[in-house]
Amino acid sequence: MLAHIKTATGRAVFAHYMVGNITTDHIQQDVDDAIAMGLDGFALNVQCPTDSWAGTLVQEMSHYIVHQRYDFRIFISMDVYASGGPSCGQGPAGYVTLCRDAMGYGAYYMVGDKYMVSTYSSGGGTWHNWESFKDSVMGDGGYDVYWIPDLGDTEGYWTSDAGWWYYWGNLTDGLFSWESAWPALGQDAADQSGGIGGVARDQVIIDAAETEGASYMIPLSLMQYKNSYSTNVYRQGETNFMQRLHDILEIESDALEFVEYITWNDGPEGHYIGNLWPEQNTDAAPNNYANDIWPHDALQPIIQSFATAFRASAGPTDMRPQNGEDAVGAIWYHTLAFDDTCPFEGIGEYTFWDKPAGYETFSLTTHWAVVLDDTVGGYAPSDLELIITTAADDQVVVTDLSAGLNFAQGPNINGGYSVSMILAPKSGTTVLYSASGGKCPASSCTEGFYNLNYQILPLVPGESGSGCTYEETVLRYTPLNTTADDTIDCAGLLTLTDTAVTSWEVSQAGLALEFETTRHALSTSHVLTTTLPNIDSYFNKYSIVGVTGCSDITNDNACQLPQTCPVSNDQVPYFFAQRAFSVFQRCLREMSTSVFEDGFITSLAIDDMVGNVTAYLTPKSDEADLVKIMGAMAAGFTILSGGLGPISTFTNSFSALLGGVFSMISVLASPSDPADSSAFLAEPRTALSDRLSVVVQQYNTSLVNLAQAVFEAGDLSSLPDYALDTSADIYGKYYTTDMAKFFAGGRFADPNMACGDVASGLKTAIQQSLVGYMLASSNVYIIQNGHSADNCPGSRGTVLNLDSAGSVCYTLERPGSGSYYEDLSDPLSADFFDVLYGSYSINLPALISSSLQCQTAQGYNGTYNPSTSIIPGSGYAIDNLPPCFFNLPVLYTDYTVKTTGELVTTSGTPCQLREGTEDDGAGNYLPPNLAEVFTAHFCLYKPGH
Repeated sequence: MLAHIKTATGRAVFAHYMVGNITTDHIQQDVDDAIAMGLDGFALNVQCPTDSWAGTLVQEMSHYIVHQRYDFRIFISMDVYASGGPSCGQGPAGYVTLCRDAMGYGAYYMVGDKYMVSTYSSGGGTWHNWESFKDSVMGDGGYDVYWIPDLGDTEGYWTSDAGWWYYWGNLTDGLFSWESAWPALGQDAADQSGGIGGVARDQVIIDAAETEGASYMIPLSLMQYKNSYSTNVYRQGETNFMQRLHDILEIESDALEFVEYITWNDGPEGHYIGNLWPEQNTDAAPNNYANDIWPHDALQPIIQSFATAFRASAGPTDMRPQNGEDAVGAIWYHTLAFDDTCPFEGIGEYTFWDKPAGYETFSLTTHWAVVLDDTVGGYAPSDLELIITTAADDQVVVTDLSAGLNFAQGPNINGGYSVSMILAPKSGTTVLYSASGGKCPASSCTEGFYNLNYQILPLVPGESGSGCTYEETVLRYTPLNTTADDTIDCAGLLTLTDTAVTSWEVSQAGLALEFETTRHALSTSHVLTTTLPNIDSYFNKYSIVGVTGCSDITNDNACQLPQTCPVSNDQVPYFFAQRAFSVFQRCLREMSTSVFEDGFITSLAIDDMVGNVTAYLTPKSDEADLVKIMGAMAAGFTILSGGLGPISTFTNSFSALLGGVFSMISVLASPSDPADSSAFLAEPRTALSDRLSVVVQQYNTSLVNLAQAVFEAGDLSSLPDYALDTSADIYGKYYTTDMAKFFAGGRFADPNMACGDVASGLKTAIQQSLVGYMLASSNVYIIQNGHSADNCPGSRGTVLNLDSAGSVCYTLERPGSGSYYEDLSDPLSADFFDVLYGSYSINLPALISSSLQCQTAQGYNGTYNPSTSIIPGSGYAIDNLPPCFFNLPVLYTDYTVKTTGELVTTSGTPCQLREGTEDDGAGNYLPPNLAEVFTAHFCLYKPGH
């Protein structure tokens, strides 16, 4: 058996280790990390000795230590406060077998020939209970217990009354305190016995223990922040931690033999310095504040220096770095730089969302500590300065540094500003060590709760230079544990058909989506994410209402709207979220049926439209190709959601829905065009119909894909920002998940929402866009300033003030017969304008403005892109169309320029812009299709000249 060989002073430093269901690799990593930072062992906290994994961890850790021949030991710390329930055995007696097994593995900590056993609290046990425990462990195996319990809950302990020692003294070999690690709850460190550091409480016990011949194990801890398991408390760290570390080294007593750091890995309590393994930390609430965004291992080098000094009975000025560097240290701070009330405070009975008890004792100050060698980078410590910065105008420079431990408060944090610390010579620009990065202090309650954990930044060699970041620390615990006094009137909300936003907010359905999205992922993979696969099935277990199959938009019987309120108040938010799922699925299903069935193409009356156009114009180029028709379809949806048709009152809902449709199209494979240019020119009716059939299939596929993205994959990352608008939701600014943002504001909360009657409103917009493409195919163009304002009406034009040209005449024209006939450019006929206005409601000013804006931004042949060009629902109407909805070339001419030396006047016509003439002002001459028409021969030729 490998016994612990005590040092000359017999001193050792341990860390309190929470035993849990931890993998073998992680157990071994913890041991390796603890040895690397100079600890002598782990005090293994066992809450329930009957848990199989408790015995497994003790055995695996012991075997690893023995196999590696490490000078590192473990001992059992019985959490008899937590093990008092019937499921965990019979108090102290329940630990006998575990202790005997652990003592036999060969890696147990011994004091002389006794095996150390500690406790957390007395567990309500009497002298006889504990004597029986020691006798039982002793048994026939010779395991004599060195009992060093925490008896801080027994009367007379903290005052070391003579009666206390009379009762407990001959049973205890030493004493361990827990509560003196921090000030009392709600107490400022300066107000505790002995002031900051609080060792005066320990000193009373140390003095008595020395008189009685017992040892003492003093606790050391960063702070305590626990917001889980129906407890929400903060016990001050601030200056108390480092002052206590400093003062422990100045205590002179043979009784002070041990230090126990609280803790290595207790994430829920917030005072960890080691690893927080995901398999052990599966509970949702503590994962909001104890995770890989909040590491505390930057304190390890400081504690390593402390442990070395403690074992040597040295003082704080004798501390030196032990990890090969000549300086170690850290700076730490809370991130709450605001006075706001967090948004969920007061929700339900559970206290997670409220200010923790003791909240008034936390401060905005930074705290720092550095341990310096005799020289640092060749400089004496007195020649160095420490520069701590928390904002551009908030900086502290520490100039009185010395070898050993240095610590103090720094400047206050500032919302949104990085915290940094630089160790450098007083003269020169060299940065020897620095600390920066971490999570930015928050100027508002972006996390949704009062997170009082510390960000701790390590001091590293050189200049790190990294700024703070806003990593996701989203809410992962539901606040919906409401009480009878805080019920949600589900039946009343069902009657609010005209106020979907109200029902969504009051039912807290958006909160349920936000919280469950991340909690679901956390409980299954321990990875923080923003997706919730199979959301419809997942919500069933909370609402006890079956709403499934929502990804199948072909099934009328799937994803049925739940009508009856659940019995449990906690189920109401999920119930209303499910109703939104059902309405959304029905919308997709009705749109598929109404808009994308074969009858929709028929309703566009392609034959009539082609006939109306070709009666006056002849297509000469294939402008209405497949890609542009898809753009026309998307444009139609955009206009529809912006105020056309019978569904205009649901523009917010359709912005989200159509944004999803457009994003799904972007990931589809590009379809092949069923008609080439020659087919279009030969038979435009058939070509347009064939192309529209392909477009219909693409959009129908995108509807299916959107349903699957929401209900199967839970991944809405491809959706544009306007599809995730949270402005209409009272809690929207706190949403971090796309799922919550997509359903925000109760977009789909109204079961009376009409989604199917879309075709009638879409028809006009699609026809307008297709007519626009046929105009472009027929070489129709817009002439700017080709006629005077007085002559503008006679050319069927309109005077507009759209750009730097000011108020000028715009006309819609086509090529004339050429210079031979002195007919270069002709305004479209009055009869054709009657068709444009009467049959298709095409407004000339809107056509001109849309084309001009497109050309100004993109040149000729710009592309309409609804995902980037316009936000659906932003208010466009027939007379105010988005850029590139119409896209005819706008030709910058000037009727006032009189040509000389030419037989034909080209002013105010496309001939004025033919090759070799003055630039049109937009970097172009004529687009290719018009350049082929307006040649020198066409513009200038006269027989006989």
